[in-house]
Amino acid sequence: MSIFPQTAEPSLAGQLVGYAVGMILSLIFLALVTRPSETNKRLRYLALCGLVWNACGLTSNLVHITGTSSWIEHLADLMKSGVGKLWPVSAVAVWLNNDALSPTRRKLGRWLLGLSIATGTLLFLAQFGWFWQMFHWDWQILKDDAARYEFIRNCSAYNALAIVGGGAWLLLAGQVHGWFQKLAVTSILLGLIINTICTVLHAYFLLPLGVDSVVVTLEQQSIILAVIGGLFYFARFRALDVFVKLSLRVLVAATLALSASYVTFGPLEKISQKTVGPYAVRIAGLTALFGFVVFLTGRFASAIDAFVETYVFGKPNYRQAAAQLREKLSLLETAPEIFLATEQFVRNTLQLDDLRIVPRVELSQVTDKSGKEFAGPESGKERDADTAMPITVGHQTPHFLTFATQGTQSMVLSMDLDFLREVSVLVGRRLEAFEREKDRVERTRHEAQLTHQLLSAELRALRAQVNPHFLFNSLNTIAALIPPEPEKAELMTVRLARVFRHVLTHTDKSFSTVEEEIDFVRTYLEIEKVRFGDRLSILIEVSEAAEAATVPSLILQPLVENALKHGLAPKLGANKLTIRGSLTQGYLCLSVEDNGVGLKRADRENATPSMGVGLRNIEERLRTIYGSKGTLVLQNMALGGSRATLQFPAGGIG
Repeated sequence: MSIFPQTAEPSLAGQLVGYAVGMILSLIFLALVTRPSETNKRLRYLALCGLVWNACGLTSNLVHITGTSSWIEHLADLMKSGVGKLWPVSAVAVWLNNDALSPTRRKLGRWLLGLSIATGTLLFLAQFGWFWQMFHWDWQILKDDAARYEFIRNCSAYNALAIVGGGAWLLLAGQVHGWFQKLAVTSILLGLIINTICTVLHAYFLLPLGVDSVVVTLEQQSIILAVIGGLFYFARFRALDVFVKLSLRVLVAATLALSASYVTFGPLEKISQKTVGPYAVRIAGLTALFGFVVFLTGRFASAIDAFVETYVFGKPNYRQAAAQLREKLSLLETAPEIFLATEQFVRNTLQLDDLRIVPRVELSQVTDKSGKEFAGPESGKERDADTAMPITVGHQTPHFLTFATQGTQSMVLSMDLDFLREVSVLVGRRLEAFEREKDRVERTRHEAQLTHQLLSAELRALRAQVNPHFLFNSLNTIAALIPPEPEKAELMTVRLARVFRHVLTHTDKSFSTVEEEIDFVRTYLEIEKVRFGDRLSILIEVSEAAEAATVPSLILQPLVENALKHGLAPKLGANKLTIRGSLTQGYLCLSVEDNGVGLKRADRENATPSMGVGLRNIEERLRTIYGSKGTLVLQNMALGGSRATLQFPAGGIG
């Protein structure tokens, strides 16, 4: 014979859904509290009790529906009742473990604990039928299994409400702080009150079948509300936020599923019976209900998470906080600044006073406020892996973000740990970007140094090319003057010595001022005037601003030499050479004009004429130093002669 009273199918469906939900919640709770980071063993026993309660309740209902094995039903219900009767005892024991209680309240609490143990034991013995057999009581209500089940169940409900309600009034008055704890205690009492009210309604009132089914379901499943409230109040572990979120999701889904089951057995069943295809209508209706439940569950999920984070635990918006930290770190350029800003930001966000970023080698030496040492990766001590977040830079972990969980103002939950892990990633990425920037700057500096060395070598080679070319031309001129005019040859030799003294003095200088270049050109022209005599007139017009500008050494002399040799030497009559220099919009312009024979056609078409190595040398030096910003332009004058123009930035290398 079944220990269950005859109930309608909707009630049985509600019972199955309720116990199934309880099993899911218990499994989630057990999985979260058995993680390596959780050290509170009491929570594991609490999760096991919840799992046994719901598993036995689900088994009893399944066996009752199938009607296959009565002894299995009795055994499952016996285990369920035993676990259920421990609930008031555990609640009072936990509440009694409070140092803030006065001696009088503590003494009364111990008496209440003893009373809860005594009543729970009596009810458990009565479950076996031993109690009345021991004293040979002949109560008819205790001889019938179903009647005895109803009697003990009613007494258990009254006992639980009395013990837990009395314990809450005696031990929790003035001890419940915070909105979340108040909600948890309210949930405990509300679940027991609903259970007791439904027990009285079902036992002593004749209700319609539909209403009675709802009452029986609430009577059995309201205990889940009390258990969940107890878990929320007693269980302080890091994954509590995850458990709360998942529990609320499961409860919402179960409520929707239970509502769908009542629709299935009620309106849907009646509608299907009035159609020509009742089976098809049931299948279509169930499919539509299932889809609707899944849709609503998904829509509630994000709202539940936001509600738990903001209103239940009072946590900030971690997504927004991470974005603010990312923006703050992007403005910092050194590792100490990054560490200091991160520590201050996270301390203010999570209220963790002992949060620090330490090097890997110093991790084993860090202690919290209580003096407890953080065991580092190199030490042999065991430690909580969640209290040190690795900061990875590339393939290495040079730093750790460490914090202490003892003595904190608020409990560190999974959402806090997730935020800390994201902070560690942000710091690691910023350090990695900083290292890449340092490498890039160092590589750029090294490349610039190599470029400068190469440029200096090229300039030295090109300048060295000018000296023998100039010496060769000058010596040829002197040799040509020795037979006809030995006095001029001697004077030219003396002036040539002065020229090379100038060259030797500036041999290590890649650059000189325009003023120095003009002085050198004047000395060179004194040599050439020995050969040209009074036929050569010279005009030099250089602005003061242009004289102070920096130019490559010996850049002007080859142009003057080219004008004398190829422009004026073949011309009969008076010769005029004009040198001009000006500074305009950051560019230096130097020009050498002559009234000679002008450029040949091939020279006009080619920027690098074939008339000598001097002009090619100038163009190569300009290209090496200034790139495309340095130009050499050769052109014929309208009234005869030619002009060579140099133009390049006045500030140096382009």
